[in-house]
Amino acid sequence: MMTDIFDWLRDCQQHDYNLSTKHGHKRPNPDYQQLLTPELSSASIDSGDREITTPRRKRQKRNEANDLSDPDRTRLAAPLLPSDSHSITSSDASTTSRQSSPSKRMLQLEISTYNPLSVVQMNKRDPRMPRPLKTMLVQLSTFQRGIEVVPKQLALDIQARQRSLEDNVVHAQPDSEDAEFDDFGPAVFCPDDDAPFWHPIKLDAIFEILSANQLCTNDLHPESSWNMLVHWPIFKLALGTVGTDIPVPPTTAPPRTTSVRASCVPCTTARITGQSRGSKMVDFCIALQPDSSDLTSIRELRRRTNGSTANHTDFYPLRDKPIVISAESKKLGEGLLEASVQVGVWQSAQWSLLNSQSQSVSKRSDGKGKGNTSDLPFLPALFIQGSQWSFAATTKQDDQTLLWSQQSIGTSDTALGMFQIIRTLRYLAEWSATVYWPWYELEILGGNG
Repeated sequence: MMTDIFDWLRDCQQHDYNLSTKHGHKRPNPDYQQLLTPELSSASIDSGDREITTPRRKRQKRNEANDLSDPDRTRLAAPLLPSDSHSITSSDASTTSRQSSPSKRMLQLEISTYNPLSVVQMNKRDPRMPRPLKTMLVQLSTFQRGIEVVPKQLALDIQARQRSLEDNVVHAQPDSEDAEFDDFGPAVFCPDDDAPFWHPIKLDAIFEILSANQLCTNDLHPESSWNMLVHWPIFKLALGTVGTDIPVPPTTAPPRTTSVRASCVPCTTARITGQSRGSKMVDFCIALQPDSSDLTSIRELRRRTNGSTANHTDFYPLRDKPIVISAESKKLGEGLLEASVQVGVWQSAQWSLLNSQSQSVSKRSDGKGKGNTSDLPFLPALFIQGSQWSFAATTKQDDQTLLWSQQSIGTSDTALGMFQIIRTLRYLAEWSATVYWPWYELEILGGNG
C-alpha cells in the first residue's frame, strides 16, 4: 500500500513537469509544490500530454472583468457612426484593442485614415485656434483670476462674515466657515444682479460641497464617489436639477423659440453609437432641451437620418437633447491623458455626426443650411480631476480633430474656487443657448419648425 502511494506521488510530479515544459515555464520547486489528493488525480489527470484549459464560463467572466477594469480598450479606433460608410478592418481593430495605454492609443488616433485626432496645448498664439475660442479663453481667464464670479446679492452676507472673522481672530476664536472668505476682495463680486433666470446660490450649499470635497480627498474616494458627492452637486447648483431656461436671441423672423433649457445630464454609461458596451467615454453632458416646436423638428431629424437619436450616442436620456458640452472626470491627480483621449474620440464622433446632419439639411428643398460645420468654431469640453476643473475644446481642421487642452477654471476645495466653477458653467450654458443653439437650428434643423 505504501509503495502505491509513493508511485502515485512520482506520477504527479512527472505530470506537473510535463505541463511546465509543455507551456515553456520553469519547473516549480518541489518543496513549494502543492500535492494533489488521489481522488482529484484519478478524476482529472489522464496523461502528461493533456493540456489544462480554463473553462469557457470562467474565461468569459475574466474577459468581462477586463472590459470593466479597462473600459477604453475597445474604443481605440477612430469613431464610426451608423450613417458613415467608413469601416475599419478587423486587424486594425485587434491591433488598437491590444494597446491599452493612452499614449499608444494616441499614436494610432493621430495617424488614423478617418477623422484623426491630435491633442495640442491651449495656446492663443497658435494660428490654428479660431478667434471665437480665443475670445472665450479671455473671458474664462477673467473668471479664473476671481474677477466678478460671486453674485452681487451675496456681497452683504459675505462681507458681514468677513467682519465677524476679524473679530473672532482678535479674540482667538476663528470660525472655520467664515475663514473661507478671507481672500474675497471687492473685485470678486459681480457689479450687477444675476440674470433673473438663474436661481439664487445659497452659502450653505457651498459649504456642504466643500465638506464633501474634503471627505473625498482625505478618504481617497474613487471617481464614482467624486461624481456623486462633489461634481454632480456643483452642476446642480450652477444649472439646477432639471436645468435652466435661457433666453435665445431672435435670429429668425419670426423667432421660432424664445428660450431653450440648458441642463446637465449625468451620462457615465453613454457610449458612442455602434461602439461596445465597455467603451466608457464621458461622465456629464450639458445639453439643450427644446420646446415643443423644436422637439418636432428634432424628431423629424431622427427619422431623416440613419440614427434613432439626435446625438452620436444612443443613451436614451439624450435622445432629443442636443449635446453641447462634454465633461470627463477622473480621480484627483490621475488620468489626464486618458481623459483627453476619451473626450477627443467622443467629440470627434460628435463633429462627424453634426457634419453629416448638416449635409442632410443642405440637400433638402429649402436649402437654408450650408451643409457643413464651418460656422461652428469649436465644441467646449471640461476635464475634472477630483477638485481640479479645467476647460478644453475641440476644433476641426480639414479632416482632423484638434483637442485643445487645457485652461484652469477653479478648484472645489475653496469657496472662491467653487464660485469660479459655477460662474464658468453658467457662462458656458449661456453660450450654448445664445451661440450654439441658433447655429443648430439653422444648420441641423434647417431653419424651420
